[in-house]
Amino acid sequence: MEEASANGDLDLVTESFASVILSSDRSIPLLNRILPGAKEGIERSACLAAKHGHISIFSFLLDQGAPFTANVLASAFCTNKVEFCQALTENGWLPQPGEVPLMSVNPCS
Repeated sequence: MEEASANGDLDLVTESFASVILSSDRSIPLLNRILPGAKEGIERSACLAAKHGHISIFSFLLDQGAPFTANVLASAFCTNKVEFCQALTENGWLPQPGEVPLMSVNPCS
């Protein structure tokens, strides 16, 4: 999923994502319905999608419930594109004072 996210292959990301889902019940939080260890891959995939400018993949992963970790937030901010921040807010992220990640978390490189 990570390579597909970096390369902009939404079909392969969708297929790969489906392979880590244990339940399609969207009323269950994502972290409770994925295979153990899949959270990290989903997070890295979202970061890579942002880093490479693939808004459709970034949005897809957020739509599926990818967590708003410091790395995911920083990756969105590093794009300097409003679409990535809009994707965050459209998926329920509410900015909190002091939450904007500092460059000590540097997914931009």
